[in-house]
Amino acid sequence: RLHRAVLVALLPRVQLAPGRRIADHLHVDRIRTTAQVLEEGIAAVAGARRAELASLRWTDEHDGQLLIDSAIEITKRGDGSPELREAATKTANVRTVTLDADTVEMIDKLRRAREPYGPWMCGLGPDLVSPDRISWWWKRARQMSGIDPKWRLHDLRHWSATVAIGQGHDVRTVAGR
Repeated sequence: RLHRAVLVALLPRVQLAPGRRIADHLHVDRIRTTAQVLEEGIAAVAGARRAELASLRWTDEHDGQLLIDSAIEITKRGDGSPELREAATKTANVRTVTLDADTVEMIDKLRRAREPYGPWMCGLGPDLVSPDRISWWWKRARQMSGIDPKWRLHDLRHWSATVAIGQGHDVRTVAGR
């Protein structure tokens, strides 16, 4: 878990109170739903893009491993209305991410409550989840937790890459996600 000094060094735009951790800002009691916490946690741990988060299915997590192999694309129909479709990730790479015990526990808790209603981790029902929904949740979570409004969901991806490289992962491997 990153402490304030490390976070401030990595992402100067993030303003945390002394002694606070990023996990404190993404905690269930600060954000309305466990699904939001899960999405932001996976974005931070896995460096997942919003379209990749939207495409996560319950079957993508197994024994603490998360498979990221698709994304939800938004295309425009002839009449201008949006159409969602499942597609390859932006880089067309399939990756497996090892999740921490807290994230696995959150997924299990949410799965028990929501899997009967549909296959998507970040949505209810059989319909594809729009990446715009992920963005909306991030903006709401950021606002409710007091995180600087300049901090984008995509910044979690950069933060995750910085942490991975700092832990000794190859720069090329991290860049190819």
